[in-house]
Amino acid sequence: MVVRRALRFWMVLLFAAAGLQSARGFALLRPFAPWMTPQLCYQDGYSIGGPMNLGEGYRWNMFP
Repeated sequence: MVVRRALRFWMVLLFAAAGLQSARGFALLRPFAPWMTPQLCYQDGYSIGGPMNLGEGYRWNMFP
């Protein structure tokens, strides 16, 4: 009885997750601001962006 209920729960969860089509996200990383210079230890050649504050959500657009 308990095993059947757990199996049914996981099957419903699996089918619900398979039906999702979109995902939302944000990053606390943005393109470098003009003040973010190498002299201030930004743009070290390895980073793809600079930090930002909480609440300043930015979304990298990968696809047009």
